[in-house]
Amino acid sequence: MKLGERFIQQGLLTPAQLEAALKAQLIFGGHLGTVLLEFGHVDEHTLGKTLGKIFNVDYAPPGLFTDIPKTILDLVPKRLVEKHHAVPFDKRDRHLAVAMIDPKDLQAIDEISFATGHTIHPWVAPEARIFQVMERYYDLPRRHRYISVCQTLDAAGAAAAKGPGGPSERERAVLDSAYAPPPYLAALGSSPPDAAADAEGPPPAPLSITGIDGEAGPGTETQLSDSLCRSEGASEIAEAAVQFLSSRLKRSILFLVRGDTATVWRTHGPAQSTPTALLPLTSEPLFALLHERDHYQGPLPAHPRIEQMMATFGMKPPREIVLLPGYLDDRLLVIVYGDSGPDAAIAAEVGDLRPIVTKIACALHLVALKRRIRSTAEAAEAAAPSQLAAKAA
Repeated sequence: MKLGERFIQQGLLTPAQLEAALKAQLIFGGHLGTVLLEFGHVDEHTLGKTLGKIFNVDYAPPGLFTDIPKTILDLVPKRLVEKHHAVPFDKRDRHLAVAMIDPKDLQAIDEISFATGHTIHPWVAPEARIFQVMERYYDLPRRHRYISVCQTLDAAGAAAAKGPGGPSERERAVLDSAYAPPPYLAALGSSPPDAAADAEGPPPAPLSITGIDGEAGPGTETQLSDSLCRSEGASEIAEAAVQFLSSRLKRSILFLVRGDTATVWRTHGPAQSTPTALLPLTSEPLFALLHERDHYQGPLPAHPRIEQMMATFGMKPPREIVLLPGYLDDRLLVIVYGDSGPDAAIAAEVGDLRPIVTKIACALHLVALKRRIRSTAEAAEAAAPSQLAAKAA
């Protein structure tokens, strides 16, 4: 059961409140829990305990993050903390307690376990608290939105009361009893790796680009980044993005978001020319797939409006789709749709595609900044003669 549905079942939310929160989450990003905290619909403790039940792990209240020993913090490299939004806060023998936004991310748990040489016990905490702790201990800056959320929570007394020595007795008792691994961790094995990886580890390998037919694609991720940085307009950004995505997805559609409306920006693969229709962001069933998710990968649901969209593009229904939103400064700027046709599953890794979408959003913002700089310079140049004349007079 999803978070919103559970809160409705508990009588903490009305369907109308959930609908408004889901719309806000799609436009502004972040997790639904953050939006519910911002709206004041739930308190932090209720959110954390509910997340714990959904994920079948323990909830880590704020008091557990007080005065985390440096010896524990140093176990997890900063790059993994930033990559997986995971913070270690307690250690017993070769067992490490780690607070996470997504404690069911087995790939993240496996990577942290290998890097630390410890068996990982995942806990869950609201994303606003995770970002707060990442900034406090790892110097990873958080956006103003999350600063405001935590300030509001603390001012309202949502943070658990704790003594000067750190966690309260109740929190410490929870910690002491929580080291039995959840059932789904059995896939990781019960023993830690033989040896920990280097503290910083090797640098990440460059993204390997291979076309959908096994041939070389249009460039590497670095080359795409260079093209996006050089772009002077949205059309150049779209061209570079679609060219790159064509090496990973048989068909792709870029949606440009303005306010609560999405426009088809550029396509690759559909048989028909690009339609110019404006799609309502908060009511279109395709985009509803992103509710309570940071991306969607799976089958395309049967819905008349989605079927009509596929027909408009001249596309046969795909076997599997991926839908990736691109945010910048807590605002949705672009959505990427992709599939591999009616008969094939998507071969591309979502983990490889998500940074690309973020780069597209950043490039759009960069183009807007360039235009602002130029317009400011032009205005200053236009005003210069009149200013000189005024001084001469």
